Amino acid sequence: MDHQTGSGHERFPAVNELASELDVAPSTVQKAVAALRKEGRLYTVLGQGSFVKGDE
Repeated sequence: MDHQTGSGHERFPAVNELASELDVAPSTVQKAVAALRKEGRLYTVLGQGSFVKGDE
């Protein structure tokens, strides 16, 4: 994920959508999303999806 200037909080694509677009297994995307959450780059809202964390 490239660092971009801005407020962030943009919706991150769904796991299945991104897996299909990148032609990889959904489990691969799920691992990447988990790593991005652990790094603090994404946050997840139950029932709404994942979002890019903004520059606070």
